[in-house]
Amino acid sequence: AGYLHLSVADGATNQTVNTASNLIRAGQWHHVAMVVDRAARVMRVVVDGQQAATRTVNALASGWPSTSALRIGGHGEYGSNYAPFAGAVDDVRFWN
Repeated sequence: AGYLHLSVADGATNQTVNTASNLIRAGQWHHVAMVVDRAARVMRVVVDGQQAATRTVNALASGWPSTSALRIGGHGEYGSNYAPFAGAVDDVRFWN
């Protein structure tokens, strides 16, 4: 079993939200939506139609000013304890 981790950075701060550690089970498909609502200052993770994690965050920059890569299933935190996602990702979509 595993958990999902959503991280957003704006060049000055890194803000994160995690689901419960036993939420994701090996061998099962899940529908996952990760939401960053900058106007409401909220980050949410929704799994299979149910809110799995939420966090109020500090104000974030209104755009995507970063030249860093967008990572899905990986991370850029060198030397961290985060393992890369060991599974399949299908049908990725973005909305603004």
